[in-house]
Amino acid sequence: MALQETIVEAELTTPTLTVRLVNFVWDGPSELVYRHDEYALYRTLMPIPSRSRVSAGGSPVDFEGLGFWPGPTPLHFETSRSSLRIAHCSFPEGRLEALTGFGESWTADNPRDCFAIGNDLLERTVLRLAEEILRPGFATPLLMEGGGLLMAAEIARHLRAPPVRHRAKTGGLSPRELRTITDHIADIDYRCPTIQELAGLVGLSERHVMRAFKQSTGLTLKTHIDRVRTARACDLLRGDLPLKAIGDRLGFSSASHFAAAFRKATGHNPNVYRRSARG
Repeated sequence: MALQETIVEAELTTPTLTVRLVNFVWDGPSELVYRHDEYALYRTLMPIPSRSRVSAGGSPVDFEGLGFWPGPTPLHFETSRSSLRIAHCSFPEGRLEALTGFGESWTADNPRDCFAIGNDLLERTVLRLAEEILRPGFATPLLMEGGGLLMAAEIARHLRAPPVRHRAKTGGLSPRELRTITDHIADIDYRCPTIQELAGLVGLSERHVMRAFKQSTGLTLKTHIDRVRTARACDLLRGDLPLKAIGDRLGFSSASHFAAAFRKATGHNPNVYRRSARG
């Protein structure tokens, strides 16, 4: 299926960075070879459970969450979603190379390292800039420039870390254990799963399952659970359930706690998101 519509909700540009909040709409499940000429850091706002994958000729990896599009490298993208909302931060041609000192040969040597990045600082920065362009204020360009410089340094550190980080991982969860945990998290309603509960499913200690989950996915269990709850919240906000009922269903103790968590994850108040999602 083809891309049906691209809706740019907001966009601002500084010498270092262009930040956009974009909705992509397809007419059904889709796959294509996509090339973006600029290096870009992004955060999908309808995250795990992932329905979008990307590959560079090898096995596909999760596209959703926090990621880095490696410049002009053409990659195969596929999604089963009908729409995808993305906070997108792109560097103009030559800017990232100049900032990091890697010159024109600056490349992402291993495209698999570019997706499902577990970096809370980068994630918070992308979400903060997305919030800023929706509601610009005093010194917005300065804030964006600062965010762009921080992201350039962090993504360079991530992709240029010592080779030891590419060695095969040991001590992570088996595919069956990982699937058991993620399926259980995806299926629950009306409560938030505990670490004790998830560890019991696979017969491991709480400490071991937390360490092994992060080693296998690059994310903490809390981050993964938060993303699942945010994705569920986005789906429920398209309907007519009151905020309190949605919060109860997602295991929050009150509507205000749900609203605060949703705002932290997406940069939006739930009511604002609901109006936007309904067009």
